[in-house]
Amino acid sequence: CSAPKRIGENIAGTYMGRLQRDDVKGISQVAEQDIEECFDKVLAILQSNIIEVEVLKIDRRRHSIMALVSRDPELDDIDSVFDANSADVGIFLASAGPKATRVEIRSLSSITADYTAMKIFPVLQTKE
Repeated sequence: CSAPKRIGENIAGTYMGRLQRDDVKGISQVAEQDIEECFDKVLAILQSNIIEVEVLKIDRRRHSIMALVSRDPELDDIDSVFDANSADVGIFLASAGPKATRVEIRSLSSITADYTAMKIFPVLQTKE
């Protein structure tokens, strides 16, 4: 029963396991919030206009989110047949203490991982 589910998730592009491989670039930062509060804040950021994103999968039990992040087009990418400005991003949260959470952003595209971190991490550090 598990194999068909994973095949379907791979085809749909929403299987988070591939973003947890060792060869996938990850950027992490510790936020001063407990894991549930931090998870809700990350979701709020993704649903705001701070970053253009489509949330593909939310796993509250494992504190992870899979999203399709779109960056602004760059001049040299305008003639591209493919949308090189979008990539899957996995956001993984882990407790780093009673009031601290490590947030890791991973993508097969290092440019998209960096871009996503640049948009999310500063907001996580604000006190709201």
